[in-house]
Amino acid sequence: MSALRRRLLQAEATWWMSRILLSNLSIWTMLMGWVAAGPRLDSAHVARLLALYAAFALAGGALFVVNDLMDVEGDKVTAPYLPLPSGLLSRNEARASVAVYFASALIFLYLACARFGLFVTCLAIIVVAAMGSMGYSRYKKEGIVASVLVAVPQTIIPAVIGWLVAGGGSAWRLVAVLSYAVFAGVSNNVLAALRDVDLDASVGNRTLPVRIGAPAAFRLIANLAFAALAVVVVLAATINSGAWAWPFAVIAGVVLWQGYRLAAARFAQPHRGRRQRMDDLRLFKTGEYVRHAAMVAVFNPVVAIVAFAYLLGGFMIGYRVYHRRLTSGAIRDAMDRLPAASGAGVNDQFSAPTG
Repeated sequence: MSALRRRLLQAEATWWMSRILLSNLSIWTMLMGWVAAGPRLDSAHVARLLALYAAFALAGGALFVVNDLMDVEGDKVTAPYLPLPSGLLSRNEARASVAVYFASALIFLYLACARFGLFVTCLAIIVVAAMGSMGYSRYKKEGIVASVLVAVPQTIIPAVIGWLVAGGGSAWRLVAVLSYAVFAGVSNNVLAALRDVDLDASVGNRTLPVRIGAPAAFRLIANLAFAALAVVVVLAATINSGAWAWPFAVIAGVVLWQGYRLAAARFAQPHRGRRQRMDDLRLFKTGEYVRHAAMVAVFNPVVAIVAFAYLLGGFMIGYRVYHRRLTSGAIRDAMDRLPAASGAGVNDQFSAPTG
């Protein structure tokens, strides 16, 4: 029974390692590409959309695990509670989870595509996304270069695939979505780097916040965030269905501004730590969710409302559980209470690093 319990705890660790509930910008941009193509919301199209959601959620989870595998040495300092540096999982177990996530993602992608040729095209695009993700990990120390690189697999490619699977359509609408995706993708990546600004320099990660300082980086993020909002405003004013986006856009602007105002002063304070930095950014992140919904609402308000309720709810619940189970060490504590396996304690078996 203890062996089964250990495996279940490890499975939970791989789930949180994937950040499926915590990082869903790729889901949002996929939805933007989808609704920009203007598909009908009949049962067949909705089923394909749900399959595509599952494909991107699982593929994104796999890419997060790959990133953790490549960053494990730095994470020993910046995020020692993560499954690899904490010893909850071995590298081989993490690699196995990548294979499971990717294989499952491919199955759902196949179900989402109406034609085999479309599946092959999307698969080729996803290979580019995977290469971009690995390129991000390789160039993570190079500041803004990494942020631009990660925008390709995280935002641009999902939007293109969503548009293709939904049937394509107006190219200029896709271009508008991609312009939003670039602003949102770069902003989101720099925002993620802000969480580790206190420790990244000590492990050689010369991220943009490390190079220019947290306050200046946060100002840049705010500028990019409002540039993305400007794209929404232009579309809302020029597309026939765009009026539905105005309530979301106004609320997004107010929440983003308030989130920026409250967090800006705190980023001038040194040594707040990763957990506190994440809490500082919570309101600003909420504003981004409303802005994403506004962009979707430009083309389809029904999808915007459903996606906003589901994705924001999943993030808020997932954020709390993630910190309780992983950051605060509940999984680690439960693992330590299990009887030793094969004559070795769990700490001997997984040997969490101490450096």
